Amino acid sequence: MQVIAERSGDHALAWRECRNYLVAVAYAFLFAATVSAQGSWDPPGADPSYPRILLDSVSVPVIRETLSDPEILALYRSIWLSAGNPVPAGDSTDGDRFSRSLIAREAAFAVLMDRKYDNGNIVPMTPSERDSLAGKSRWLLENLNPSVGYQQGWVFYQEWQMRSKELINYLVAWDLLRGAGYTDESLQKAKDSVTRFTANLYHRAMDVYQVLIFHLRFFTFQFNNHSIMTASALGLAAILFNDSGDPDPEKQPLNWINAGLWNLDNTLWVENGIYPRVSEPDTIAGYAEGPGYFSYAFQNAFPFIRAMGNFLPDGEYPVTFGGVIRQVRNPWIDPRYDRIYEWMNRIRMPNGSLPAIHDSPVGFGTTITALSGKSEFNIPNPLVTPDDPFIRTQYIAGNVPHGNFTDSLFQPLPAAGSLVFRSSWDTTAIYMHLIGKHGIALSGAKSHHQGDAGSFSLFAHGQLLALDPGYPGATQSEYVNKPENHSLILVNGNGPNPPIGEFVNTTTNTAYIQNYFTTPFLDYGEVATSYYGAQMTRKVLFVRKKYFFITDFISSTQANTYTFQLHGNGLEGASPTDPEGQFVPLFGGHSATWKRDSVTLHAKMLISGGNDSLYTKTDSMATGYGTYRRYTKLMVSNAEPMDSAFFVTTLFPEKNETPSINGSIGLKHVWTWVTGFDYADVIFCQQEQNWIEIPVSYSGLPEITAGNGKVNIFSLGPGNEIETAFIENGDSLTYGNQTFISCSKAMNVAFEKINDTRYAGYVSDTGIVALFSNIPLRVVQGGISQITYDQPKKLNYLSFSSPGNFILEPSNGIGEPVPVPDVAVMPNPSADGHFIVEIRAGSSGRVRLSVSDLSGKKLVRFSHPVSSGKTIVQVDLSDFPPGIFLLEVSSERGSRVMKMVRL
Repeated sequence: MQVIAERSGDHALAWRECRNYLVAVAYAFLFAATVSAQGSWDPPGADPSYPRILLDSVSVPVIRETLSDPEILALYRSIWLSAGNPVPAGDSTDGDRFSRSLIAREAAFAVLMDRKYDNGNIVPMTPSERDSLAGKSRWLLENLNPSVGYQQGWVFYQEWQMRSKELINYLVAWDLLRGAGYTDESLQKAKDSVTRFTANLYHRAMDVYQVLIFHLRFFTFQFNNHSIMTASALGLAAILFNDSGDPDPEKQPLNWINAGLWNLDNTLWVENGIYPRVSEPDTIAGYAEGPGYFSYAFQNAFPFIRAMGNFLPDGEYPVTFGGVIRQVRNPWIDPRYDRIYEWMNRIRMPNGSLPAIHDSPVGFGTTITALSGKSEFNIPNPLVTPDDPFIRTQYIAGNVPHGNFTDSLFQPLPAAGSLVFRSSWDTTAIYMHLIGKHGIALSGAKSHHQGDAGSFSLFAHGQLLALDPGYPGATQSEYVNKPENHSLILVNGNGPNPPIGEFVNTTTNTAYIQNYFTTPFLDYGEVATSYYGAQMTRKVLFVRKKYFFITDFISSTQANTYTFQLHGNGLEGASPTDPEGQFVPLFGGHSATWKRDSVTLHAKMLISGGNDSLYTKTDSMATGYGTYRRYTKLMVSNAEPMDSAFFVTTLFPEKNETPSINGSIGLKHVWTWVTGFDYADVIFCQQEQNWIEIPVSYSGLPEITAGNGKVNIFSLGPGNEIETAFIENGDSLTYGNQTFISCSKAMNVAFEKINDTRYAGYVSDTGIVALFSNIPLRVVQGGISQITYDQPKKLNYLSFSSPGNFILEPSNGIGEPVPVPDVAVMPNPSADGHFIVEIRAGSSGRVRLSVSDLSGKKLVRFSHPVSSGKTIVQVDLSDFPPGIFLLEVSSERGSRVMKMVRL
């Protein structure tokens, strides 16, 4: 029994040892499982399928069917050719490394599509072709260069901008191969390689760098395109390998997404330190570093943002960085991003480029906002196509239809520092962009700012006529970023200071866009700024969407020399057909012209007091990175120092219409008159608020024009009919013996006769405003609480309870409009565009005829006398393409609109 007992004890001991061993093994397995999942990221609602970056699995067959569409076919051809390129032997230079990553991505996309480009057609690949491309992509993934270096000094992160773009290409390639059906096991070596690359980038981004006496971390030191690029690459890796884990914190997707999503959000919308964020979350504030750097940063951001949309539903997701927890909304859904894309739309120039503001190159254009997934940001661009290595695969995968511009032509964007005037959305439109930055739009630009407060550029009829000098690259940006390189006012030779390193001089660069409005015949806006003891307000009128009238009012407590600079795109002595274009000075008339091909910019520049000095200088614009082209700028200065002054500038761009621009200078006021095309405009300005009368001998108008605004305009249209009147900071404007505008206090008032049945305008304040008309008017639109008519004075007295635009029309009482006499158009349709308009009237007089296209753009406008009975008028539309046009015939008693069809 004892033996048995001993044996039983042995068995019990053995069992206990076995049990302990099994428990230890189980714990080991459990611990190993825990370790393997350590640092994984498992957000709720995640879609585990592949692909998950550029597109999802459901979209693959749909996208495949689009490859034969003409636009997509051209893009896929580039992808196919890129996929077939030989692999560079080296992997130590940026060029070689990027080429290798691009080939890997393009080959993987072709594998997923399972289609090849063949002599203009899209055809299925053979299995061997598909496997060959997949093998090529996988080999590049497995043999990528994962090392990430750094530099000494303040820009220790320079290498990461290209390394992050390579990493994103490789991440996309792996995802596309996985989506094409290649197993996780077959891609394990490639996954290990990309994971190692990501870990190395994460390590560098989280490391501490000593610069002089400072210890710097990247994500707490840089809040710009660099942080966006690195953050996006890390966040994208977290999405792709979210369920991976590792004891090494640098290989944990949870750490990657925390660094990526947190810092993308922080750089764009939150950071408020010495180096602040680059945009504002609740308004259209643009991207502070400029359109060029927005595109550069979002080459990385868009794959990450799109992947967030594919991988996760809408919602807010917790991320932690630096001990701070933040709830961040899925950026694919977040409307804050749309506001930046909207800014890119609204400031786009007629030829498809973006203005050379901040550090953007001259002529820079992009289709990158099409990657937003929304058609309103995929508007065809006449300058560039989506055939860009950073765009084309995402563009095809997005499958977003083209949209159209629907925004107002006039775009005051004060939070973005952009004031945009344009005549249409056509490529031949007239366009001006002014800069008035403050807040984040200014300070967020950091080293990519230029000394340009209040400056402008002008583009018209397909040509850049007045320019900002552009961006020649980071190493040479200081060559063209000074105030003398921009169309602005210098004070004793000084102006807005360019940045010093990352620091923007807000004292000399802060400017505000203010007091703006638009009416059918006038757009108006101001940019106010101050530097070197002088306060300046640049006031711009866009008259009839044909030409610009600019007044620069300057005041100071001390006498200064003020210099107006106009940077025109032409060189003295050159031909209009030369690359430089032509500049012709006409100093005797205070004028000059710049001409490029058949497009001319007429400029007339006057200064109050008349004691001025005109001269020219040659300057350089950046035409590329480190390349330049010379041009001529015109300078106007007061000959003797003075405390206050104002410049008056008329800029008239034209292609086949030569205007007559004249001017005169009084002791304290300046007036200009512009005539041509059946219109006559007189514009007179003053620094104070005195009563000014413009004689007929100066204005060219039949009657004396007078007013007391600081800027006043009075326009006669065809048949000398009064069309437009405007006073800025005044209370009275008269024509002959007739009061046209009278206010109870000084304000801005625009008043226009659109046709014989409609009036429109704008008031900047509340109060009583009297407006001229031969008949009583009633309110159609506007904050008007009461209106009465004084028949003897021919004035309508309006009580404005709020500022803003208004519309009036004849009331139902005296002067109620009746239809114009019978109108017939023959032939209609017309094969050659020549029409005969037959007008039958009961009495003689004049009628106005206007022809517009279906968008409302006026093509032809003129007046014509009619007699009792039948009058024949010829209308020539032979220069316009076939289509449907609207003819409006109007008299003092009404109007009639008819369709005209040119075959």
